[in-house]
Amino acid sequence: AVMLLGCPASGRRRPDRYALSVADECPHVVHVVATTEFAGVERYVTYVAPGLVDAGFRVTVIGGDESLMHSVLDPAGVTHLPYRSLGRATALIRRLDADVVHAHMTLAEIAAVIGASRHSKIVSTRHFAMHRGAKRTTRTVDRLVRWRLVQQISISQFVADQIGQPSLVIPNGVPDQPAGPHDERVVLACQRLEDEKNTDIAVKAWARSKLGQ
Repeated sequence: AVMLLGCPASGRRRPDRYALSVADECPHVVHVVATTEFAGVERYVTYVAPGLVDAGFRVTVIGGDESLMHSVLDPAGVTHLPYRSLGRATALIRRLDADVVHAHMTLAEIAAVIGASRHSKIVSTRHFAMHRGAKRTTRTVDRLVRWRLVQQISISQFVADQIGQPSLVIPNGVPDQPAGPHDERVVLACQRLEDEKNTDIAVKAWARSKLGQ
């Protein structure tokens, strides 16, 4: 069986870089998120990583809040390693020598590009609707990262339309749950209460809809 990771995001087509045989024993995937937080990106990783274990992969996650990541990943058979610094993350990636390194956000992409061995396939998931490389220094990083990627994934069509680069749209997945009764007329806005989330827009939209009346 073959898992196609897609064509390189830029540059010449190199078939040997984007086909990974899953007939090999326990292919190893390393997810990298260069934070010590537990927000949307880290939650995304806690959904994807156990799914890969179920599909027969060996999975390691670097980064995220140690306690919360362990509480979710340990029962699923996913190895979690803490993020300490860019240098230490790079060293971990080099030591793990994975078949696939899956980076989330720019700092993790840098660690992946520097640390991954030549045979490792690097994938990046784009979580935010903006260009990578708004400044001159990050534009240089963008060129280096895109050259090494075998695939970019966008979490939505909106993100894909905004990043200005080719990507494969794979909407965020969530674990299967039985449907609730939905007996009450309740609308839930589920997000962190921070300025960047613009929760006030949801409240104003609800008020203007008059659906609560």
